[in-house]
Amino acid sequence: MSISSLQQAKSIVSEILEINSTQIDDDATIETLDKWDSLNHMRILMQLEEQFETSIDTEIAMEMFSISAISNWIETHR
Repeated sequence: MSISSLQQAKSIVSEILEINSTQIDDDATIETLDKWDSLNHMRILMQLEEQFETSIDTEIAMEMFSISAISNWIETHR
């Protein structure tokens, strides 16, 4: 059984922010997680690009400030 896109998004964000994924709510955003700053946002995007072997357009990157947005992106790039 594969992991859900939501779980995968939480896993990536938790790894970059160095927090437990259980500390990340499904509706978490850059505004609700203290460690999610601009530098860590870039790290999250780079991890996604590496893991999915693609590049993320700047326009899309500027909209990926929530777990749900990252999860939706993952869902379309599996």
